[in-house]
Amino acid sequence: MKFTCSSSQLAERVQVISRVLGGKNTNPVFNFLYFSVKDNMLTITGSDGDTTLSGSMQVDEVDGAIDILLLGNQIGAILPKLGEQPLTFTIDERSYSVEITTMGGKYNYIGQSAEEYPQAKSLVQEKTAELSLDVATLQKGIAHTSFATCDDDLRPVLQGIYVDMTPEGLNFVATDARQLALYQLTDKTFSEPANFILPGKTANTLKTLLTKQQGDVRIYFDGSALLIQTANYRMVSRLIEGRFPNYKAVIPQETVISAILDTDGLKMAFDRVSLCASDNNLVRMRFEEGKVFLLSQDIDFSLSSEESLPCQFSGSPLEIGVKAKYMSGILQNLPSEQVEIKLIDATRPILLLPVTQAENTKTTMLLTPMTL
Repeated sequence: MKFTCSSSQLAERVQVISRVLGGKNTNPVFNFLYFSVKDNMLTITGSDGDTTLSGSMQVDEVDGAIDILLLGNQIGAILPKLGEQPLTFTIDERSYSVEITTMGGKYNYIGQSAEEYPQAKSLVQEKTAELSLDVATLQKGIAHTSFATCDDDLRPVLQGIYVDMTPEGLNFVATDARQLALYQLTDKTFSEPANFILPGKTANTLKTLLTKQQGDVRIYFDGSALLIQTANYRMVSRLIEGRFPNYKAVIPQETVISAILDTDGLKMAFDRVSLCASDNNLVRMRFEEGKVFLLSQDIDFSLSSEESLPCQFSGSPLEIGVKAKYMSGILQNLPSEQVEIKLIDATRPILLLPVTQAENTKTTMLLTPMTL
């Protein structure tokens, strides 16, 4: 059978879908991409067993139909280097040999039968709930929280983003027990509360996928699986099961110290000062009237550093310790030119808030201080 398609459109879909392929698969079939051509439509599917992602595109000059597996790393290596040009696929339905003809050459691959390729998990219709968001909103929800997810396999419920639908709004939450990121949409309210934990790998794939998407994203979930549909892609993922921590209980409601600083300036200062910190990455923050001092040292190598930054300060002088990489990560993902740091004392969580919040949104960051 034959078909013709755009090389750039095919490359885009193959690159996005290949992100779900596992690096160390127990089932070798998950090293392959599933190509299916029917009725002038090419559908490409990739999976790692937990997440299955499919993308579709129109193809031309179709002669027949085919289901075939192609190694993801092989087909994915050449497509981005071809630029924009028409590609003609000629596939032998018996041997599964594939010839790709370009404007200036041809490439040959050997595929496999798709008969044994696993099917994606189906949702239980009676238990399925739905959430519809525009692409930009979902992108922001993931971008402002995914950095705070946990990478510890012993705490799977912290390895994803908690999506919490409440009567007060829609909340995206992530934490690794040392830092917390909360992104709230106050104009999205729900009469019937619902929630799910979006796996971290699924969230990172979505970030890439959504960059060239428009319109709405429909999300369906039933407690064990998640279905996400955009204009060109369909993703099915297992959900992380378990009880997410009560994130609202750890956010301070009243504070006694406040400092407002330039977000980028503070981040860059942390990046510099942390170069002289010891292995524990500790940086001291000393708050005084009109200034914040950042101090670090590594006694083993006789290193030390100190910087001061202007700030709007109210409260009593205080010194706290923070892990620099966490502070830098929070500041990098804070959507505001200025950040307000609010404190109770040197032992309780540090509250970081954007001075300017977007309409109908509220971003809250939390960081646990280190012992001095």
